[in-house]
Amino acid sequence: MEQRILMPYSVEKNLDIKEKKQYYNNLRNYCKSLSSQNESTRVMSIGQDAISTFYMKNFYNQMLKIEGENNLPNEPFILLCNHSTAHDIFSMYIALEKLGLPVSVMVATDCLNPFSRFVFRTAKSVLFNRNNKISAQNSVLEASATLFSWKNIAIFGESTWNLHPTKPMQDIKKGASQISAITGFPVVPTVLEYIEKNDVFDRENEIYQKIVLRFGNPYQINPTDDLSIKTYEMQKKMEQMRKSIWIENNINREDLKFINSNIYLNHTYLKKFAVFGFTYHSEYEAQFLRSNDGKEIENEYCMNAFHEFVPGITYQKRK
Repeated sequence: MEQRILMPYSVEKNLDIKEKKQYYNNLRNYCKSLSSQNESTRVMSIGQDAISTFYMKNFYNQMLKIEGENNLPNEPFILLCNHSTAHDIFSMYIALEKLGLPVSVMVATDCLNPFSRFVFRTAKSVLFNRNNKISAQNSVLEASATLFSWKNIAIFGESTWNLHPTKPMQDIKKGASQISAITGFPVVPTVLEYIEKNDVFDRENEIYQKIVLRFGNPYQINPTDDLSIKTYEMQKKMEQMRKSIWIENNINREDLKFINSNIYLNHTYLKKFAVFGFTYHSEYEAQFLRSNDGKEIENEYCMNAFHEFVPGITYQKRK
């Protein structure tokens, strides 16, 4: 695959309408040529089926509630999802399997152990390294080629977990908008919400009451659109969707005064350090957070030496 085939967005914004159309037409033809080299992907992969079977038996059971499936287009689509736990990737594979639809999830490999990488390769995930711009660019092209092979794509635009106690979304990147502009296929804003029990626990899989996955109305992105504006519009829609789920499930996260710090700290610790195959390294992951307004980014809270609930990292306890 060619390197640097995608322009930096700062350069792309300076193209006139005719140049933008030609640029995206070239990308579209390139990705179609990549898809023609692949086998047809209209059916679910063995890995997607295996993940769904294992997780449904051992974690999800009847917890997963799918809503808004009528919003899914009758053509390949990009699912733009929020990201808050180690289960999100599996949730997308399981949800689409339950709906009888094939999906390939874009997965960052720089934070995975070898076993996890093997699992996601088996599921035909689009793998990339967040520390490598060429790898990230190529993943956009691979995802576009996958869509042309009639397989849907799921992408987590926040790039890392949002662990903030009140903020519904961290700012998202333009990958989904760019894939839509290349392929002409729509983006479906998608929200995963893990409804948590109001108690402290010893095991991570005990904290969830149910899991809601809600599909919103599709967005069509054109090559001449400002991708930053379109991405911002979809982010705001996803924030509204997530807040609606909170309201419907009597969850009040409007202000820190409504957050039970002991429950938040207990659940966040278990999410970060008590999931098989995953450990969330907050300091490492912080580099992948982005802010549209240039402000310092808060992503989680901790208890400081004065027993105050403040922005900060809770570290893993030594055994």
